[in-house]
Amino acid sequence: MIWFLRGCVPLFLPRHARSAELILRYARDLLQARAPELVDRIAAYRAGYTLKERRRVEEQLFSGQLLGVTSTNALELGIDIGGLQASILTGYPGSVASTWQQAGRAGRGEEPALSVLVAYNSPLDQFLMNNPDYFFKKTCEHVALNPDNRRILRAHLLCAAYEKALSEEDLALLGPATESCIKVLEEEGTLVRHGGRWLYNAGDNPAAWVSIRSAGGAPFRIEDVFGKLIGTEEPASAFRTLHPGAIYLHMGETYLVQELDIEGRRAIVSPATVNYYTRSSSTTDVIILRARSSQDYEHFTAHFGEVVVTNRVVSYQRIKLYTEEVLSIEPLDLPEQTYETEAVWFTVPASLCQQLAGFTQDLMGSLHALEHAAIGLLPLLSGTDPDDVGGVSYFQHPDTALPSVFIYDGYPGGVGLSELAYANLLFLLEATRSLLQQCPCREGCPSCVQSPLCGNNNQPLDKRGALALLNLLLGEKRPAVEASVQR
Repeated sequence: MIWFLRGCVPLFLPRHARSAELILRYARDLLQARAPELVDRIAAYRAGYTLKERRRVEEQLFSGQLLGVTSTNALELGIDIGGLQASILTGYPGSVASTWQQAGRAGRGEEPALSVLVAYNSPLDQFLMNNPDYFFKKTCEHVALNPDNRRILRAHLLCAAYEKALSEEDLALLGPATESCIKVLEEEGTLVRHGGRWLYNAGDNPAAWVSIRSAGGAPFRIEDVFGKLIGTEEPASAFRTLHPGAIYLHMGETYLVQELDIEGRRAIVSPATVNYYTRSSSTTDVIILRARSSQDYEHFTAHFGEVVVTNRVVSYQRIKLYTEEVLSIEPLDLPEQTYETEAVWFTVPASLCQQLAGFTQDLMGSLHALEHAAIGLLPLLSGTDPDDVGGVSYFQHPDTALPSVFIYDGYPGGVGLSELAYANLLFLLEATRSLLQQCPCREGCPSCVQSPLCGNNNQPLDKRGALALLNLLLGEKRPAVEASVQR
């Protein structure tokens, strides 16, 4: 109803692009029935729109043509959008810093403003609803960085060399991995050494294919059947959102994905009138390459190191608008995506498995539920999006020969997220235990252990078994303060 407050320009700030588009769709449907003259005075804004589309929305906001906008954090920083009187955060943004930044998009003039956070039914949001002091008494989170990620470093070196030849003094500032990365680029011929400097030798500006939003390279183009550019999608999420049969939402319009051209990095879409949206599911397998560090706790052992992740999008759900009813589950046949990254993993010793048998016979469901809940709370440490990390649990992993839970970075080479989880593992597990204790459901729900991204359709899950397992892992230890991060 905030849409009808006189003189109020609200900014809706959901976390994900799909949520931004769905809110726009729902709002336009409501306005069409109650105030059709306002339908064209609301809009969406997110990454994936063309530069021309984004600039048009910015101008309309600034001039007052728009009465409201639903946006991802694309409007969080660096854009002057005039005087907004209200911001509605649909879901916790993932960090204390982002929450205050998004709330502060409203009220920049002399008049009072309103900011409201509407929680999702996700583990992170519900943890904060039950523990509000964690938010209001907390400073900004640690930033997870991995300057030695070779994929990221490679792109930075090429962009830097394109603008100005690199000197040995420049390389000394960029970290210990720079020298070996330079050698690889020389072997490729993309950099050449001349007179003690390295010159760019690959033609076009590398900024054309280096993404500032992900480590996955050039984005996928989304085109209609006539070749017109509709939008773009980051490679890390392209298989999940642009598979054949997917519904792509763009500025309130609905498109059906007809074809995903993986080699050409493009998706072909056509306009569609449907009463549903889609959400994909994937399966994951993890192989350990090397453990860099290990830590023996009182009741279990944790490791941090390098792994190979193999992910495959196997199906998608057709979900009815408004009611969220699952209309069908459709299979997919897409190639596997394999990459090396970093992970934290911990194993459950046989002695604890024997004790757990007194609480539940479903060890796999207990591990699985613990994994889901812990990943959902990882943004408490890093401020990252849960989609930036992945997880998988094993009844008996072939490399550990024990029940194991893995949490890994969702980007090739790793970006420091799982390392942060490793340094703060006891805090993360204690927060997970608190979440399961406070959630009022009996069998597990989306607010604690169910995940919309689970490739196994959230089966098996044993919430009570996960809580019992956490009690066994943590014993009487109840760390109240976040551990410091050591790099």
